[in-house]
Amino acid sequence: MWYVQKDVFGEEEETRLKETLDKLNIGRCDCDGLRIEGANSKPGRNRRPVFRGALEFVTSMSSVFDAGHPGVTPPRYRCSIYYDPWLPAMLNHDYFLVPWSSLEKHGNDYFETMACDKLFIRPNSGYKIFTGNYITKKWLSKDLEVIKGLPGNNAEEDTLVLVAPYQEIKSEFRCMMHRSKMVSYSYYSGEEMFGENLEGRLTRYVESAAYNANYFPDTYYTIDVAVLSNGELSIIELNSLFSAGWYDADYEKIVRHIRENF
Repeated sequence: MWYVQKDVFGEEEETRLKETLDKLNIGRCDCDGLRIEGANSKPGRNRRPVFRGALEFVTSMSSVFDAGHPGVTPPRYRCSIYYDPWLPAMLNHDYFLVPWSSLEKHGNDYFETMACDKLFIRPNSGYKIFTGNYITKKWLSKDLEVIKGLPGNNAEEDTLVLVAPYQEIKSEFRCMMHRSKMVSYSYYSGEEMFGENLEGRLTRYVESAAYNANYFPDTYYTIDVAVLSNGELSIIELNSLFSAGWYDADYEKIVRHIRENF
């Protein structure tokens, strides 16, 4: 049984997942917040539920059910936790962590330390306290003000922020992982790239990085991969498979894999 939070991933993704679950004869229950629609929708002790939605939803629902399930462990998605084992492959391998208030008060010092005029920032937390963005030395105060004013930004003065030199990204792909094996992938941002060797190249890259890291935040997770302007690949971040968009990935392949391996 899949428990899917409504209005999170968009109508197209919701429809594709629904059609996939129907095709594979897998039950689905729509959830509005933490409310489950349907009186008989809770699984029995021997039925394993799968939760899909925002990270807060998946985490909360996982704690409600006592049956085993492929869950999510939010603390393991903190940059301060997973960056070290994955560091050689991380795009932002040259970084430091500071409170948001320090960016506002001492931001210019960080530009001097990093010897650049443009910095990338993102929350240390696995929760989307704010979306990763960049700030410039010239417009530092204005940039921070704009980012803090964006919808969904919940940054507080003590919110820990990762700061790294900004790097130009040509394309971005999302790889759906089961431990060190790639299950599927999808393009999701930047310049679209094609080619017979693309899937093979992504597979070799992420599986090698995962094998070397030997650290998996959960049994199932995603790796966002950047294609840089020089053509090299680098890892942007890790996220929960059940809280990340699947875009144009092979939904049936993902769902079958979860059913057969969990």
